[in-house]
Amino acid sequence: MRVEKLTVVFEVTYRCPFSCPHCFQPKNLSREVSPNEFHFVLNLIKKVTDFKHATVILSGGEPCTARHLSTYIDIAKHLGYDVVLETRWLPPMTVLEHLKHVVVSIDSWNLELGKAIVNYVHKLGGRVAVRTTLVRNGLSTLSEILNFCMSKNIPLAVAPYIGTNTDLRPTKFEVQKALDMLSMYREVYYMSNCMVGKSIVVDPYLNARSCVFLFDDVISIVHYREKAIEKVLQGKKYRCIEYGLVP
Repeated sequence: MRVEKLTVVFEVTYRCPFSCPHCFQPKNLSREVSPNEFHFVLNLIKKVTDFKHATVILSGGEPCTARHLSTYIDIAKHLGYDVVLETRWLPPMTVLEHLKHVVVSIDSWNLELGKAIVNYVHKLGGRVAVRTTLVRNGLSTLSEILNFCMSKNIPLAVAPYIGTNTDLRPTKFEVQKALDMLSMYREVYYMSNCMVGKSIVVDPYLNARSCVFLFDDVISIVHYREKAIEKVLQGKKYRCIEYGLVP
């Protein structure tokens, strides 16, 4: 099957030193994808999709805790993927020049650390963007993050929390207010075209699913191989509520 543009979100480990309230990833699981497994999955995806352009996002957990981070990047680039690192950590200087982007996740509980990481990557000439999760009573934090991104002229993506903890879920008013704030900075775009069919999420146990927020279509790549990739790319589409802005 031919896929023109593909995004692979590879959760290379669940290990993470942070305890973000909105995180939905399993805790206390330290398994890390081996270089051979990483190559196997990306090579299989390449063969099945025959993509024209593909990006692999190294995610987690916290991918910077992975022992094989540099090796992952080398493997992905050798197979023709662009590489993006999504992190709350300080990326090793040795990997920055090999990345298309560093996406720094910033929220109220890591605000100053996040800013410091952005400044570090920016100073070293790396391409950097910011991602944040909008939670209830989080508009003041969003305002501070937005002003910071404006001062650096860097992209910001915002995703409302949609997990099961209703105390964290923003109200409709807060979501609309966030949109109004963003539109004052740059043109707001809606990712209304669901990423199902354009993305594959792979967890540390080599299970695939169609979206980071969906867990009802998980399938083992090890057991089903090509069929797993095809099934995920043919999954049911939803109306995506993530939004952001472009510089």
